[in-house]
Amino acid sequence: NFFELVERGEPYPVHEPDPENSELESKVTGSHQFDIETTTLPELMRQGDLYLCCFRGAAGLGDPIERPYESVMEDLDGDFLLARYAESVYGVVPGDAGATAGRRDEIRNERADRAVPVREWIDKERERVQAGDFIEPVKRMYAESMRLSDRWAQEFREFWDLPDDFDYDIATPQVDMSLAMQNGSQ
Repeated sequence: NFFELVERGEPYPVHEPDPENSELESKVTGSHQFDIETTTLPELMRQGDLYLCCFRGAAGLGDPIERPYESVMEDLDGDFLLARYAESVYGVVPGDAGATAGRRDEIRNERADRAVPVREWIDKERERVQAGDFIEPVKRMYAESMRLSDRWAQEFREFWDLPDDFDYDIATPQVDMSLAMQNGSQ
């Protein structure tokens, strides 16, 4: 209904501030394709297609609850941040700097209650690494990295205190083909 909206002079979405309450879905009817990969590749567009690219924030440095209250409020006021993320990520109670300080103290205490000594965490992670308890793409990535680089494999095995011949039992066709080409056989 894009052309109908334009003919009536009605607004159509030019940004998507809250994907959970999509303006695009509620105001524009038709086929909606959402790409959560954040990759824009050449696609055939037809007259009447509406393309909306919604880049979100990226990683930052430091602990989010150390971000100045005023900076989070500026992001909220500028429609760069949703209130629920100000609260859940930054520990900010919008409009109340005092309550924010208290909430951030609560978050620190909650973290301390869940914390474990590093040695204990590493031991548990080592078990996970040995068992290959990862989603398939991560497991394949580790296997590919070990097969492509003897140095990387050695460092990985040493860090996790694994046997010298440790590997994951997962196919890595691209690596196998690369190795075959390096060795002159096909």
